[in-house]
Amino acid sequence: ELLENYRSSIEPLIENIAGTPSDQLAVLDNLQTYVEARVHVIQGQSFLNLGISSAAIEEFELALGLDPSSGLARLHLANIDNSQAINEKAISELEAAEELNPDDLGTQLELGVLYGNAGQLEQAEAQFIDLITIAPTYALAHSNLAAIYQMMGRDSEALMELEISLGFDPNQPEVRERISLIKSGNP
Repeated sequence: ELLENYRSSIEPLIENIAGTPSDQLAVLDNLQTYVEARVHVIQGQSFLNLGISSAAIEEFELALGLDPSSGLARLHLANIDNSQAINEKAISELEAAEELNPDDLGTQLELGVLYGNAGQLEQAEAQFIDLITIAPTYALAHSNLAAIYQMMGRDSEALMELEISLGFDPNQPEVRERISLIKSGNP
């Protein structure tokens, strides 16, 4: 729909372009391709804001397929690559730390967070479940597991974990806000 609106708004401008009607249509097609690529970049940015880097990468790659000169798509992909490389190194370090000190709840929590940031949602879920098994009253582990469930689209499970977290630590206004958002249908 966005593209159709764009096409209808740009067509009158095409008449002012010198050349044959086929030259004018070529310009319009190039503009349409540019706009389609830009839409994919915007969608990719939205996915990045939501923390869903795998979907963002897909959108940026679609943008580059349409417009290989899209500097913004390339910049975002480079930043994701850099971030993932940093996350992978950090994950490796924390996995080693966890192996050396399996009772360190902070290390286990951070490892789950890094798995989530790296888009390794199943590993993050397993990490937080293991942590909750060891420390069932650790409110932060429950709220982090809820965030992973939300990223997976499992809002009912996220809601349950947030309510458990709030039960263990009622002084969490951000958890109350997340519960309200899920209940309102706007997670």
